[in-house]
Amino acid sequence: MGIHHSRARIRVHTHAQLTTTWLIPETPGFPRMTSSQMDAIHAELFREVARVYAETKTLPEETLCALSFMFPGNAIVMALSLVEKRHVTYLRAPSGRGAYQVTGSTGTPYVCLASSGYCGCHSYRFGVLRRGTHAMCKHVMAVRLAEAMGLVEMRDVTDSALTDVIRHV
Repeated sequence: MGIHHSRARIRVHTHAQLTTTWLIPETPGFPRMTSSQMDAIHAELFREVARVYAETKTLPEETLCALSFMFPGNAIVMALSLVEKRHVTYLRAPSGRGAYQVTGSTGTPYVCLASSGYCGCHSYRFGVLRRGTHAMCKHVMAVRLAEAMGLVEMRDVTDSALTDVIRHV
C-alpha cells in the first residue's frame, strides 16, 4: 500500500492496487469531507505507518510527507519527537482498564483516551473541540503513532492509581 498526495487530493493505494481518492477539505470548489471520511483516511495512514515501520523500523520520506500533509503545521514533528523520547505510556490496571499518559514537551503529563481521541490538553479543547481546526492534538497523534510503531511503554498501576489519573482529566 502506498500513500501519495498532491495539493488537491490524497490517494491511498491498497495491496491489490485499487485506488481510492479523497478530496481534501480545503480544496476550492469541492465539498468538505465528513468527519467519518477523515477518520477513515487517518486510520489508513496509521495502518500504513504500522506496516512500513514493522518492515523497515523507519518511516520513509513518502510516509512522513503523507503524515505532514494530513496533519499540517508542526504537530506531526512534535508527536514523532514524543514517540522517539518514549513519552507515550499505557497505564494498565489489574481490572483490565487502562489509559494512555503522554508526557508533553514541557514535562506535563496528559491523559489520552485513544478510542475516543480525547486528550486533556489545551490544544485538544480549543483546536479540536472548540474551533475544529485540528483532527487531533499532538498527544493523541503520538499515541496513534506509538501504537502503530509498537513503541508504547507499558506501566502496571493499581486500579485506584488509574482512577486518580483519570479523575484529574
